[in-house]
Amino acid sequence: MKLMKAGYPPIDIKFADRISYYNVFDEYHIKHNLGTMEKLFAGYVNARLDSYLLMLALCVVIRCTLIIRGQE
Repeated sequence: MKLMKAGYPPIDIKFADRISYYNVFDEYHIKHNLGTMEKLFAGYVNARLDSYLLMLALCVVIRCTLIIRGQE
């Protein structure tokens, strides 16, 4: 929730990645190393942003198609 309040998109931790998720918290708790957590979360944030860009690109293509066809 804190990341979203800071302007980051919501992320979805995959069930298949739950072991990695727990491991990065252990890494921070034991070694105070944020690097692995940053890397995991950055991957999820980038994936979410890529999905947003894909949706936006599809909207642009659809709108341009409608304009070309004179349907807008």
